[in-house]
Amino acid sequence: MGKFATQQCRRSRRAKSSARFTAGVRHVKTTVLPTTPQELQDALCQVFPDFKPQWDDNEPLTYHALLLEFTPHFGKAASTYSERQLRAFGDIVNRSIASGGTLENAVSTCFLEHMHQINVRKVLGPYLSREAKAKSHA
Repeated sequence: MGKFATQQCRRSRRAKSSARFTAGVRHVKTTVLPTTPQELQDALCQVFPDFKPQWDDNEPLTYHALLLEFTPHFGKAASTYSERQLRAFGDIVNRSIASGGTLENAVSTCFLEHMHQINVRKVLGPYLSREAKAKSHA
């Protein structure tokens, strides 16, 4: 094999390696930022089918109430979730934090600030933005 063919082969291997990495990232479903507590519940149930929130019909569904129920559930089951699930949830958290408002407040106060209590920093940390990680230390 000549020098030119060897260089082409090396480039081809690098391109395939890069494409494999990119392909893995490309196939992660991006989530749309929930705009209502019901949409957040639907998103959480889609990512984590084992999460079945229980609501009293007399109580309104709020971001805060939903995340207060979800947080201990996530803490108990976090080690069983796939990378795909953790990445999708990290995306929801990151988008929520970046959006500000009531959703950001609920995610910060009802989930991120309790990550150390439910012992999930190591599991979820790699999927969180700098901003979300900073809120988890508050």
